[in-house]
Amino acid sequence: MIMLSLIAKPKPKTIYTPYNMESNKCHICSKTVYYSEKIEANNRAYHKLCFKCQDQGCRLTLANFHYHHGNLFCPKHVPKLKAIL
Repeated sequence: MIMLSLIAKPKPKTIYTPYNMESNKCHICSKTVYYSEKIEANNRAYHKLCFKCQDQGCRLTLANFHYHHGNLFCPKHVPKLKAIL
C-alpha cells in the first residue's frame, strides 16, 4: 500500500541572479554575449571572435591584449605614444 503525504514539503531554494542583458552585450558588435562565448576585459564583454586587434585583426587573449583609447590591440600593433618635448 502506498501512502501519499498530504503535508506540503518546502521546495529547496535556488539562488537566482538576474541576467543583466545590458552588461552582456558585446562591446564591438553590440549583440548578446552568452556565457560559452564570453571574454570579459576591462569590465566589458566581448565575443571570442570579436576580441581581436583593431589594426590587423589578430586574435587576442586575456594575456596579450592592450586597451588603448577604447580599442583593442595586440602587442605588435599597439599605437606608440609620441613623446612631447
